[in-house]
Order: sequence, then structure tokens, then C-alpha cells
Amino acid sequence: MMIVYDTYMCKCKLIFTIGCFQLSSIEHKRLREVSFANIQKHLIQRGVELRRSYPGIYSKLCNYVENDEPFLPVTIYPWNMKTGNQFVCIIMPESSDSAYSSKIHSTATENVETINISEVNQNPTE
Repeated sequence: MMIVYDTYMCKCKLIFTIGCFQLSSIEHKRLREVSFANIQKHLIQRGVELRRSYPGIYSKLCNYVENDEPFLPVTIYPWNMKTGNQFVCIIMPESSDSAYSSKIHSTATENVETINISEVNQNPTE
């Protein structure tokens, strides 16, 4: 799961989730690969290159994908290069949206978009 907030009044904008699946180890690795690629696509859409801007987090995500090493939730504060606004981004690839989504949707006053980042061939649009 990846949650993105605007820092201005902390309005939740996007929730990226992979959901919970019972998968074989090969299927689980493929899910991690697809989810990581989609996280990068959605950040690049906002002008944020994870590998260049956050190399430590990028490396940890690579180890998570390749070696199934645990990835603890992490928060970053990148700038959206298209809008010039800073936003808060919480990356939690092993978390489903069920634990967080209802709280976020019930407290958020703005539109919240949930995107399943485990889907292949995503073309993010803003």
C-alpha cells in the first residue's frame, strides 16, 4: 500500500494498495515486481524518480522484490514537479487497504482515490 497526502491541510489524495493474496512464492514475487513498478510509475507521473531522489528506499524496495526481505513502512516528502506542491507519501507494500481505507475515507474531506498497484499494465493519469 502507498498513501499519498498533500501537506497543505493533510488531505489524502491517493491510496495505492496491493491487497491480500494467498500466492505461491513465484506468484508473490511477480506481485512484488508489478507493485514496485507501479509505485515508480505513479511517482514518476508526479516528477519523482525514486531511484535518484530516495536511493536508500529504492534499494530497500529492490531487496524486498528480489529477496523477499521485509520492508517496513516509510514516509517520504517529495515535491510534485508538475504542480510545485510538496506531498506526503507513505509506502507500505505489504499492507492491505482494509485496515486504513475506512479510517481515511471517514476522516478525509476531499476525494480519495484507491488504486490497486498489483494490476499489470497500469497507465497512471492525473
